Amino acid sequence: MPSQDEIMQQIVKLVSDGAAMPLTSEIEACLHERYYDWIVKTKDGVPNSPQEVWDGAAGADIKAKFVLIGEGLSVGKESKPVINKSACIEACSKVEGESKCPHCPDPLPGII
Repeated sequence: MPSQDEIMQQIVKLVSDGAAMPLTSEIEACLHERYYDWIVKTKDGVPNSPQEVWDGAAGADIKAKFVLIGEGLSVGKESKPVINKSACIEACSKVEGESKCPHCPDPLPGII
C-alpha cells in the first residue's frame, strides 16, 4: 500500500497530466490542503480509506477523478483566466459534486 506522501505525489501528477501542464506551487498547496488528510481517513458508512483502495479498482476510479480535476484546470486552446487556488477549488468541487464515488471528500461549505 502506498504511503500518504506517495499518494499525494501521485495526485499532483494526475492533476498535472489532466491539465497538460505543470502545476504551480499554489495549486499544489491547494491540492495538499484538500486531499492530504483525506487520503487516510475513512468516511462514515465507507468501509475503507482512499489509501486502502488506491491500488485496486476503486482506486483507479479515484485516480480518474484527479485527471478530470486537471482537465478542469486546463488552459488548452481556449483562453482561461490565470489558474489560482480559487480555480483549483472550483475544479475539485465540480468533479467531487458530480461523482458517485463514496470516497470523495465532503463538499466545501458554500461550494456546490
